[in-house]
Amino acid sequence: MSRPALFALAALLATPALALEEGTYPVTTANGAGELRVTGRLVSLLVTGPGCEAVAEGRVLRGADGAWAGVIETGAEPCVLLGSGSGFAPIGASCAAIAPVRCPLEGSIAVADVARPPVQVIRSLLRGRFSALDEPDRLAVQALLAEEGLYAGEVDGAYGPGTEEALIGRLQGMADRGEEVDG
Repeated sequence: MSRPALFALAALLATPALALEEGTYPVTTANGAGELRVTGRLVSLLVTGPGCEAVAEGRVLRGADGAWAGVIETGAEPCVLLGSGSGFAPIGASCAAIAPVRCPLEGSIAVADVARPPVQVIRSLLRGRFSALDEPDRLAVQALLAEEGLYAGEVDGAYGPGTEEALIGRLQGMADRGEEVDG
């Protein structure tokens, strides 16, 4: 399949993949509690407790193995919150700019308690992203999905149940193989 078709497919799949991991995660640190919120490619952290208040916003980066990093601009050097599984920890001296000494940012995340968007939101994102492609790209995406055995319908550039099912199947297959699906 041509390079433009692969780029179109990657661009199409990027937004729904992010939506699968969006949500608000309960966070617990040594001196406080709060939330880590993931919205698209953005991450925000709010932790409060006795003598402890930390507020930060930045970009989220995801790894195929479930690891993630929140990159928060603090001035000269970014603070990096490195997370994996059910915990996270700050990397770099610049993280002191986000929270006072009495408020360490290292903590745990209740991943099981995340509030995720409903399936309709993900389907709406797929439909919107597919419809935003020009006709040659829509045809190329369907042809690529058919070539991979995920789409059995007519390659007509129209979004319907078959196209949606194939796109979701492609996303699921990528996740099952441990591939990064957030573009």
